[in-house]
Amino acid sequence: KGDLQPLYDYVLVKCKEAVTSTKSGLLLPTSSEKPSEGEVVAVGPGSVKENGVQVPVWAQAGMKILHGKYGVEEVTYNDEDHVLVRDDDVLLSYSGDEPTLENIKMPRGKVLLKLLEEEKESQGGILLSKGAAKPDTTVGEVVAVGDDD
Repeated sequence: KGDLQPLYDYVLVKCKEAVTSTKSGLLLPTSSEKPSEGEVVAVGPGSVKENGVQVPVWAQAGMKILHGKYGVEEVTYNDEDHVLVRDDDVLLSYSGDEPTLENIKMPRGKVLLKLLEEEKESQGGILLSKGAAKPDTTVGEVVAVGDDD
């Protein structure tokens, strides 16, 4: 029931409640998968480079973040669900209730891309059904870049 201090470059995140209904009141099916977002409760001191320089954790207590789904450690702390996430697995932070392009902040070394739209017609002029074209995930427009603090 006391304070919990993550080690190394880990971040303790209180999981966001899973959405069970829409704003208009429609009930959504429940999923066993936990949301990959939440609020940072505590952070470790950071990692140490080969030359001995300590790199502080980018995330800070109180930040709302999105994190990767894999490589997280689920923990129960003060009778609530939390996850331990590596600082490198933090994808972005945001202010407000939901992330938008106006309220996000990218971690150092991360880039957010808006992917180009899927082709609706082949080069020969044949119309393609939805999902028939392979998405081109290598081309997009940069919409946010993390600072190198």
